[in-house]
Amino acid sequence: MKPAYRIEYVSDGNARLTDMAWKSETYGRPTAENLAKVVAKYNESFGPGGVNEVVGSDLRIVRAALVHQSSGIVKAEVTA
Repeated sequence: MKPAYRIEYVSDGNARLTDMAWKSETYGRPTAENLAKVVAKYNESFGPGGVNEVVGSDLRIVRAALVHQSSGIVKAEVTA
Protein backbone atom coordinates (compact mmCIF):
# COMPACT_ATOMS: atom_id res chain seq x y z
CA MET A 1 0.00 0.00 0.00
CA LYS A 2 1.31 3.43 -0.94
CA PRO A 3 1.98 5.73 2.03
CA ALA A 4 -0.40 8.70 2.29
CA TYR A 5 2.43 11.21 2.92
CA ARG A 6 6.08 11.69 2.01
CA ILE A 7 8.77 13.86 3.57
CA GLU A 8 10.73 16.08 1.20
CA TYR A 9 14.05 17.32 2.59
CA VAL A 10 16.24 20.29 1.65
CA SER A 11 19.83 20.28 2.90
CA ASP A 12 22.27 23.14 3.44
CA GLY A 13 24.68 21.78 0.85
CA ASN A 14 24.68 20.03 -2.47
CA ALA A 15 23.50 16.72 -1.06
CA ARG A 16 20.52 15.15 -2.78
CA LEU A 17 18.32 13.58 -0.15
CA THR A 18 15.75 11.01 -1.15
CA ASP A 19 12.14 11.66 -0.22
CA MET A 20 10.98 9.35 2.57
CA ALA A 21 7.60 7.84 3.35
CA TRP A 22 5.81 9.10 6.44
CA LYS A 23 5.37 6.09 8.72
CA SER A 24 2.55 6.88 11.14
CA GLU A 25 3.32 3.83 13.29
CA THR A 26 6.84 5.24 13.85
CA TYR A 27 6.42 9.01 13.55
CA GLY A 28 2.87 9.46 14.83
CA ARG A 29 0.24 11.64 13.21
CA PRO A 30 1.39 13.74 10.25
CA THR A 31 1.74 17.10 12.02
CA ALA A 32 4.29 19.92 11.94
CA GLU A 33 5.30 19.10 15.52
CA ASN A 34 6.05 15.47 14.67
CA LEU A 35 7.81 16.47 11.45
CA ALA A 36 10.11 18.75 13.48
CA LYS A 37 10.97 15.79 15.73
CA VAL A 38 11.77 13.61 12.70
CA VAL A 39 14.01 16.32 11.21
CA ALA A 40 15.86 16.79 14.51
CA LYS A 41 16.51 13.04 14.77
CA TYR A 42 17.61 12.87 11.13
CA ASN A 43 20.03 15.77 11.67
CA GLU A 44 21.48 13.97 14.72
CA SER A 45 22.12 10.89 12.57
CA PHE A 46 24.67 12.82 10.44
CA GLY A 47 26.85 13.60 13.46
CA PRO A 48 29.79 11.60 14.82
CA GLY A 49 28.66 8.09 15.71
CA GLY A 50 25.34 8.51 13.91
CA VAL A 51 24.05 5.98 11.40
CA ASN A 52 24.45 8.51 8.56
CA GLU A 53 27.86 9.80 9.63
CA VAL A 54 29.37 8.51 6.36
CA VAL A 55 27.20 10.97 4.43
CA GLY A 56 28.94 13.86 6.17
CA SER A 57 28.90 15.22 9.66
CA ASP A 58 28.59 18.77 8.32
CA LEU A 59 25.36 17.98 6.44
CA ARG A 60 22.18 19.47 7.90
CA ILE A 61 18.52 19.43 6.92
CA VAL A 62 17.37 23.05 6.77
CA ARG A 63 13.80 22.54 5.61
CA ALA A 64 11.35 19.68 5.33
CA ALA A 65 7.84 19.39 3.97
CA LEU A 66 5.18 16.77 4.62
CA VAL A 67 3.42 16.27 1.29
CA HIS A 68 0.19 14.37 0.59
CA GLN A 69 1.12 11.77 -2.02
CA SER A 70 -2.04 11.86 -4.13
CA SER A 71 -2.73 15.58 -4.22
CA GLY A 72 0.77 17.04 -3.79
CA ILE A 73 -0.59 19.42 -1.15
CA VAL A 74 1.88 20.37 1.59
CA LYS A 75 0.32 19.49 4.95
CA ALA A 76 3.19 20.76 7.11
CA GLU A 77 6.55 22.43 6.66
CA VAL A 78 9.35 23.06 9.13
CA THR A 79 12.60 24.99 9.04
CA ALA A 80 15.42 23.61 11.12
